[in-house]
Amino acid sequence: MTAEREASHEAAVATTTAAHVSLDDKAFPTAAVFGIAIVLAVLVLALPVLATLAGGYAWVDGLFYRSRVPVAAITGTRLSNGLLILGVLGLLAGLIWPRLALWVGLATRLRVLAWYGAVIALGVACRVETIALMKSMHAREDQAVRTLYEKAAPSMSVASVQALAATLNPDIETRYSTLANYDRILEVERARYAECVIELSAPERYAGTRLVAEVSRCGVHADADTRRLYLVERKHQVAAK
Repeated sequence: MTAEREASHEAAVATTTAAHVSLDDKAFPTAAVFGIAIVLAVLVLALPVLATLAGGYAWVDGLFYRSRVPVAAITGTRLSNGLLILGVLGLLAGLIWPRLALWVGLATRLRVLAWYGAVIALGVACRVETIALMKSMHAREDQAVRTLYEKAAPSMSVASVQALAATLNPDIETRYSTLANYDRILEVERARYAECVIELSAPERYAGTRLVAEVSRCGVHADADTRRLYLVERKHQVAAK
């Protein structure tokens, strides 16, 4: 009798477990879970691309100072960091107790490893994608500045040069400075270091491609005329006219 009762009890437990798993699978079919996961992965990888196409820069607080960072870089980095944190925490929790990390279907350590390993892999892929997008974005900005140098001419007004830059790339901005700040970069006489200049480039692109133009008046004067133009790449003058 005891053996029969134990066998009956084990059968009841197995039936209850099977019914529980069956209900989970019925409520959340495996195909549906995979479909939702694929849609979310595509959405995550698409967001940095959309942010790159939209362009724009935003201020970000660093350890010692604020800096301008592309919105696409911010979006991709935050998504990547979030996925990596979620993946690592879910993996650790699931290896200790699978049901902490998997709430649908059969919870096993192998499934935890598969699902949260995929989350970590998606986070790494998002980071690599963001880096590639930033290289492409900076390459387009540098090419826009080169085109601006080719189309601009001495004697054009500052407003005309700015309008031309806006048609090539909306992220190109104007900074006001003097020749003294380009020591060992521009090939000019030291006696002329008091001359005022404007620099046109993407934000924070001090090692990228920049257009430097001497202007007839210091300060913010849209009607001031440009004089000599310099093309700077990687902190070295490569052309002048």
